[in-house]
Amino acid sequence: MLVSLVLCLPIIVGVIDLLVQVMMSQYSGNLEIWIAPQTYAIEVLIGAATYAVVALLHMRRIRRVPLALAMKVQE
Repeated sequence: MLVSLVLCLPIIVGVIDLLVQVMMSQYSGNLEIWIAPQTYAIEVLIGAATYAVVALLHMRRIRRVPLALAMKVQE
């Protein structure tokens, strides 16, 4: 999961750059996108935290299912 977040960073930056170019196409001048290096780390940390919260919620829900019921249902 962490590897996919890191590998997606160039794609995310490219999409943001493209969106800004499209939004600012009516303005004269050259606008350059600059993203601070700590922003990349924050993005990975937010993605990892979100993944952890969702995983914990799923585990909590799975633990509520009785084991006998889980063994009977085979779908």
